[in-house]
Amino acid sequence: MTGPTRPEEAAFAGLLCGLAARYPDLPPVWITGNGSAEADTVTPDGAVHEPDRIGFGLVHVDYDTLTRTPKDSYHWYRGLITAHRARTEEAAR
Repeated sequence: MTGPTRPEEAAFAGLLCGLAARYPDLPPVWITGNGSAEADTVTPDGAVHEPDRIGFGLVHVDYDTLTRTPKDSYHWYRGLITAHRARTEEAAR
């Protein structure tokens, strides 16, 4: 089978095709994945460890208590931003 098979796939494909038609000079767009919606588990150390899902959500929210727990992704992204800022500031000198 070719092409989208679910409504959300058709909508996403339509969005991408619409962007390409409206803005023909856009650079290529690479779709590499859309994450993995799985239950988060806050471990006894008070963290959400997710080595296979870095980048899928930054903060776990307990909807009963509204407690927010930073995930491993949060710390990874924080490091990425810090490293980028350091390189940018160094280049500006």
